[in-house]
Amino acid sequence: MNLVDSAWNDLWSAGITNPIDISRIFSEIATSRSRTNSTTLIDQLKVDQGLSRAIERASTTFAHLLNDSSSGDHLGDIYEYILSHLSTAGHFGQFRTPTHLINFIYDVFPPLSQGTILDPACGTGGFLIEANKRQADSHFIGCEIDRSVFELAVANGKLHGIERLNVMRQSGIGLADLKPDLIATNPPFSGTFDEPYFSDIAGLTTSKTELAFLCKCLELLEESGRCAIVLPLGVASNTSKEFVQVRKALLRNASIKAIVELPRGSFLPYTDAKTVIIFFEKDRRGTSEFISAVCTDDGFTLDDARKPTGTSTLPIIARCIDLGIFSPGSSFCRESSIQELDDYLRLVPSRINSLASSAISFQRKKRSLKDECRAEIDELFVAVNKLQSVMLRLSTFAKSSTQCPTKMKEDAVDVAL
Repeated sequence: MNLVDSAWNDLWSAGITNPIDISRIFSEIATSRSRTNSTTLIDQLKVDQGLSRAIERASTTFAHLLNDSSSGDHLGDIYEYILSHLSTAGHFGQFRTPTHLINFIYDVFPPLSQGTILDPACGTGGFLIEANKRQADSHFIGCEIDRSVFELAVANGKLHGIERLNVMRQSGIGLADLKPDLIATNPPFSGTFDEPYFSDIAGLTTSKTELAFLCKCLELLEESGRCAIVLPLGVASNTSKEFVQVRKALLRNASIKAIVELPRGSFLPYTDAKTVIIFFEKDRRGTSEFISAVCTDDGFTLDDARKPTGTSTLPIIARCIDLGIFSPGSSFCRESSIQELDDYLRLVPSRINSLASSAISFQRKKRSLKDECRAEIDELFVAVNKLQSVMLRLSTFAKSSTQCPTKMKEDAVDVAL
């Protein structure tokens, strides 16, 4: 992506420091395959001649990339790379969810063929893009209220070649008469609405974005529909009345499959807030048991750089959730009353057990046992070979010996020893 960096630096050094404008330049060039759209953007930005020349140079670079692009996926990859600058530059990072976390969510709740996938707070469209890579025949619906980010989401979808995409410029809280079979979303962290939202299913009015979106997702789902939502840890641990009331509504109207606590720093450089991912299905019978897990390593350094580490406990957690594995003899996954489950959920993470640690410990014990078995088998083969050698020598000795039986027995013992 050196050419992208070069074009980015040309625009940045010339004074166009808003990544939204740079992303719009690329998306207009990409969707038209013409440089005339960049001129239109120059007029809109009211730039001077020096800026115009910088945009022309960047446009030439972008056009070169586009001519080398043989597929929509490649265009989408370039655009995703440009969007990655939004967070590193300090702009709109809150509208992007790291791709590895999105893929972890879809490993646990895979999109269904010909399904309807919704992200009611889609930002730049990352959840919809990754879902399309897994099930291109599904319908993809997103909502984004911010105009600039809405435009980025639309361009992102086009450049990735999503055919059944509907991104609406509105708040997902205003959706109605929509019954998706899968919701995957990362709504705004700890924000507030100007107008409080009333939730029928929870029986309360709240202005807190995280509570409103959780209730809305639960209300929108059809029976047995699935949802994976990223939320601040406070949703699981806050003891105030409205948080407790929303948790009880969730426990009574959904079957929680898993709660995964992410490490602090998973969303740097935008925020270092502690977060959880709650996986649940709409189920009027409520929750009887679920798996709790603490991810201690998501595969990236937990600092602003977020460099790959080459290790991650997320694949282990996803596999264990799929298999329904939990820590034996603990409260890790259990059948309880609604009140007990509410207390348990409220006390996360003080009573939470680390699924990843348990799984890793199990794998280590398994490897240790395997090594011990291999060593014992090796010893057994040595003993068998020695026995075969002794038997061969005894057979040879018996055939050639003309001594008396008593003497032959003594010599045979000597041979065996």
